Amino acid sequence: MFKDKTFIVKRSQNAGKIAMESSKQSLSLDSRGESSSTPLASKGKQIVQGQGEVFTHFVSFPLAIYPELRKKLEAFRNSILGDNDNLKFKGTTLAEMGIDKSIFVSPNTLHLTVVMLKLENKEAVDAALNILKSISSNVRHVLDNRPVYIRLKGLNSMNDSFDKTRVLYAPVEEVGNEGRLLSACHVIIDAFANAGFAGKDAKSRLKLHATVMNSSYRKGGKNTFDAQEIHKEFGNKNWGKYLIREAHISKRSWIDRVFVFTSRCFQSKPETFSFMSYRGNAAMEGSKKQKMVNLVWRPISTHSSSIVAEAGNNVQEAQCSKSSDVCEEVSQGEVNETVSVVSDGKHSVSLEVGSSLIKFIRGKEGTTQMKIEEEMGVKIILPSSRNEDNIIIEGGSLDCVTKASERIATIIDEVVKSPSLDYSHFVSLPLAIHPELVDKLMNFQNSILGNHGIAGDEQDDQANISTTSVAVDLRANSETNQVNVDIKSIPIVSYQPKAKETKSSTLYDLGIEKSIFIKPNTFHLTVLMLKLWNKDRVNAARDVLKSISPSVMDALDNRPLFIRLKGLDCMRGPLAKARVLYVPVEEIGDEGRLLRACQVITEAFVKAGLVLEKDAKQSLKLHATVINARHRKRKDKRKKMETFDAREIHKQFGNEDWGEYLIREAHLSQRFVFDQSGYYRCCGSIPFPEEHRA
Repeated sequence: MFKDKTFIVKRSQNAGKIAMESSKQSLSLDSRGESSSTPLASKGKQIVQGQGEVFTHFVSFPLAIYPELRKKLEAFRNSILGDNDNLKFKGTTLAEMGIDKSIFVSPNTLHLTVVMLKLENKEAVDAALNILKSISSNVRHVLDNRPVYIRLKGLNSMNDSFDKTRVLYAPVEEVGNEGRLLSACHVIIDAFANAGFAGKDAKSRLKLHATVMNSSYRKGGKNTFDAQEIHKEFGNKNWGKYLIREAHISKRSWIDRVFVFTSRCFQSKPETFSFMSYRGNAAMEGSKKQKMVNLVWRPISTHSSSIVAEAGNNVQEAQCSKSSDVCEEVSQGEVNETVSVVSDGKHSVSLEVGSSLIKFIRGKEGTTQMKIEEEMGVKIILPSSRNEDNIIIEGGSLDCVTKASERIATIIDEVVKSPSLDYSHFVSLPLAIHPELVDKLMNFQNSILGNHGIAGDEQDDQANISTTSVAVDLRANSETNQVNVDIKSIPIVSYQPKAKETKSSTLYDLGIEKSIFIKPNTFHLTVLMLKLWNKDRVNAARDVLKSISPSVMDALDNRPLFIRLKGLDCMRGPLAKARVLYVPVEEIGDEGRLLRACQVITEAFVKAGLVLEKDAKQSLKLHATVINARHRKRKDKRKKMETFDAREIHKQFGNEDWGEYLIREAHLSQRFVFDQSGYYRCCGSIPFPEEHRA
């Protein structure tokens, strides 16, 4: 089975094997025309690498950035292989079918190849990187500045013969079938072909496909396999829908016309651009002795460079660090890394981890940072400003730098999944846009707290004091210029003893104070909680929300949606020890349209890898919170009050009719940050149908 562990290829041990496999790839070329059933293919032959052509780089669309797709590939592989390679599949042994572990594509390398490039020296590499940067705006233009999604469905054989298959792949369809992705590919290919880095006929050979099995990966033995039974079982498999986030330019090396992991790689700068926003990943400028490559920690994208041995339809890929001795793939959790090496023996790497995660790498009083430094023999340089996202790891060897980065990857992964890192954003349906509802909430709070939020017994004391008056006659003595007071004329006032405090009159004893009430200007329904710890994840979430606007409209049947808010209820536990008091939500008409729209939103964010696994499994319960004990501002930290007594509140407002309201839009809201209206800062929004109700 696949394991999420670091895969290291040492030159001394495996370079020869890789050279042999790559040699097979160079010789086993498929010159067949494209399959007519493949949706994303332009007319003409598919990409074929001739024996006289040596490509050093390629442009790709990464798909391995999606955890759910990697899991599907692993499940596909395991369902065929089982626990061993001798397992019988439909009555035939795998060995007889020519199937073994080695011919399955690693889920961590899944991609779509756009064009193969021939960059023979550093000047050519630099020129190609500049080309990729320069066409970013043109690519976005042909994409109409809108996200483009693909659907992977089914399985097909590259040579149309399932009994003697060389390559088995998942066909690619553009969702919406507008041809925008194909147009973007043409822009990329034309740019590199005009510069002489790609063949003039590269565009006519284009056939986007996601390879899942390739016989050229085999370590000896047959160069084909029998995929008939696999196709019967998985021929209609739906692999899912995915956003194409960016285009990569990746590097391969060659020696004596055989592709291998070479010991001398160009110190080039791996480059990439995003379809929706330009994001370069050039190596940091510095002295000649030291070059660093930015790494980005995020499930939804990758900036790693790749070294790929590819011949025609056959692809073998591994992430490669630019080392004088070692070439390796680092695949720890959701992290893809590229390390650069310094000529004087020192190694360093820059990691973009997000400012909100820096404190976890530092640890309490710097203990975590010091422990990693001592155990790994590295120096970790943390940013001095809260606005900076990068840390730098320096070490005397590639191995220690790699191990330190893996340790940090583990820390980040654990923190993100734990409550230690709070949710930063959420998808909301704003209700505070309705002034009449805001007024009702204000009246609700004031009726409980009073105008100033003080306890009832204190108000009574102030009332008693203000109603008692004493009249005193003051007369001035003209001779002495002093005031004479007739003490005998002052009436004697008898004060009633202070009444004993009762349970119903003391809000403090009930655990009720102003801070636990929801601010009326932030009133909303929560659809989904998110942890977006850097700008890239925020931008990805914004793009996802905008992209699903038509689907949400369809779920709502393009008709306005109204809800009714009525009553009060306690989230969990008894009213006497309430943590959350909320207003139940009813959809007027009870057609289930609101729930369907929320499911569309949730599924899209889950597919984009922006939702924690535990959150994805939770069932949705729409509610409008009015009181939450977690919001309490504790003046006396010794007395921890996590609940409040809501029994009297429920008696008075348990059947309160808060009214009917139109849901006008869905927001990507940022927690703890507010706009001028007092509502959460909006990072993106989509409208709901706005017509008047008949």
